[in-house]
Order: sequence, then structure tokens, then C-alpha cells
Amino acid sequence: MPAGHPPKSIRKQHAMKLFRFLLGHARNLMIFIGLAALFSGACNAGLIALVNAALIRSETATAIMVWGFSGLGLGKLATNFISQVLLARFSQSAITNLRRDLIQKRLKLSGAWWKETNAQALITLRTARANQCWETYWTQN
Repeated sequence: MPAGHPPKSIRKQHAMKLFRFLLGHARNLMIFIGLAALFSGACNAGLIALVNAALIRSETATAIMVWGFSGLGLGKLATNFISQVLLARFSQSAITNLRRDLIQKRLKLSGAWWKETNAQALITLRTARANQCWETYWTQN
């Protein structure tokens, strides 16, 4: 196992915690992303079937093939666009919720109280420590 990496069982636990967090904070977006993915997969399967049918049967009506290919192609493009927009929104909301929860947990320690100006300084210091920029922070400030 490479140095600095946690064991596989701990990584799985962290992944499950992250999945539960995302599911709890963005359930509707996850459902819409899943539906867009299913529809996109159906469009892919339809395109493959249409191309296969065109290669096997030469007597198939050309107009039906063109309209079918166009419709499935547009459906694929639309689902790709929708899924990209939903994934961007999903990731932004998840990161915002994660930041908010993390800050609340850090500031709501038992027996601790903070003035607003001190809280900002504390968040800055804890962020520097979490990002392993502790020494850089103190040399710049």
C-alpha cells in the first residue's frame, strides 16, 4: 500500500459517508441526473440499433431512417446538455452544503463561543492547516 493512503476499508467508509451526504442534500438532483443518464443510454442503444438495421436491411425506408437518426441524435445531445447542467448544479450545491456543514461543525465545538471577527480568523487558520499551507500562511502574514 502506498504511503499516506488509508486502508481500503476506511476509503469505503468515507465513500459511503460522502454518498449519504450527497443523497441527503441533493436527492432530487441525483434522481434527475439518473433519469437523464437512462434516457441518454436509451438514445445510444436506439442509435446503435438504427445503424445496425440500416446496414443489414437495404430496403428499409430512407426517410424513416433519417428521421429516426435525427431524433435519436437530438435526444442524445439534449440529454448530454441536461446532464452537464444538472451535474454542475449538483456539484455546486454539494460543495456549498459541505462547506457550510464543515464550518458549522468546526465553530460549534462544545463550550466554544466566537465573535464574528474571530470566527473568520479561525476559519482562515483551520483552512490553512487543512490545506497543509500552515507554514506558508505564517510566512506571508
